[in-house]
Amino acid sequence: DMAVFRRSVTDIGAIAFTLGGNNYTFSKDGANGYTLGWDFTGFGVTYAGGIAELTALLTGPDGSTQRFPFDFLVTRVYINRIVGTKGGATGITGVNTEFSVYAANDGSTNIGMAQGTYSIDPHIPQSHSLPKGWEISFNAWNPVYDDEKGEITSWNGASYAATSRDYIAVSMPAFNWTADLVTNGSDGSLGYATLQLDNGQRVRIPVAVTAKGGSLTVSGSLYRQQGNLLELDTKVTINNMQYTIVWVGTATVSGGSTYNVTFASAGDKYIVQPKGLRKVTYNLTGYIGAVIDESGNVLIDGESGTPWCLATTSASGTVN
Repeated sequence: DMAVFRRSVTDIGAIAFTLGGNNYTFSKDGANGYTLGWDFTGFGVTYAGGIAELTALLTGPDGSTQRFPFDFLVTRVYINRIVGTKGGATGITGVNTEFSVYAANDGSTNIGMAQGTYSIDPHIPQSHSLPKGWEISFNAWNPVYDDEKGEITSWNGASYAATSRDYIAVSMPAFNWTADLVTNGSDGSLGYATLQLDNGQRVRIPVAVTAKGGSLTVSGSLYRQQGNLLELDTKVTINNMQYTIVWVGTATVSGGSTYNVTFASAGDKYIVQPKGLRKVTYNLTGYIGAVIDESGNVLIDGESGTPWCLATTSASGTVN
């Protein structure tokens, strides 16, 4: 932890130096006019390891400052495995949230590249983004420094404890929902998702989309007549996977006209409310596994004119 290290350095009370054959004690409180300070400018610690230079600033009574560098050897640490633990499609059957990551000590440009692909299922909303919580493990190497050459000459394998984070920001690739999730199906990769650990290393995960369509077996009613209100389920869990339901149909006003309606919700339910004092009769089809883009638009099959889905159900009721 760099913050802890910086605090421990600045907590050093004094350092004794021999300069020009004389002994001096430089302290952070400047006792006797000899002041100790620190310059972290060259102390660039990264996950790639190597040498980081920390400089002591030695200021004498005359105001002149000498710089005295200390070299620190830094362990090289590469992420070699990530496992999703929270959010997204964690625990969803058929969606991979566990990846090996290229982590060889060979200078390859593949370092940080996940082995495998994260597949978005257009009909499963949880799969539209990666998990936010991750368990992370590492490969590590300690540098071997040659005093005569003044450089690192080799690296020795080392152990490094795994860690976990409840939240890591994940950047998903930009794509067109209509074209990539519906039109193209599984025809192409969407690019790479990227997550970055607090040590600075980025992991790139290839992202693709599975083919649209398929089928589901649905049982039971997904709506209820609640007095003078109509309650529609807008989420349903089948075989441990949650699907969105979009309801499309007609509303007929008693003694009046019939018009088209669509009901959807980010929550689990949608309550159809009364429209004035007249009774309204609804006849609806529920499209289970409907695809809703990030702007809230229901994606429509251009041929049928109805939402893409895996199954349908029906509902009817009155509101007054």
